Amino acid sequence: MIEVLSDSTEATDRREKLRKYLGLPTLQAYLLLDSRTPRAFGYYREGEGWVYREVEASTLPLPCLGGYLDLAEAYQGL
Repeated sequence: MIEVLSDSTEATDRREKLRKYLGLPTLQAYLLLDSRTPRAFGYYREGEGWVYREVEASTLPLPCLGGYLDLAEAYQGL
């Protein structure tokens, strides 16, 4: 699941949606992309728990697709 953070949605995405999504047994990752700067936050399932990662101008793993999101490409032109 990927959410794009904005001033009006960030609080909801980081609280209510985060709790609901991390409770889904089949979800592998919950990714939050900052709409204002090339920065992303990821919650990744590892065993019975979750691991948090924050990246800037790098790549973010996309486990459900078996690939990566290149932040430089995603934010190109912004």
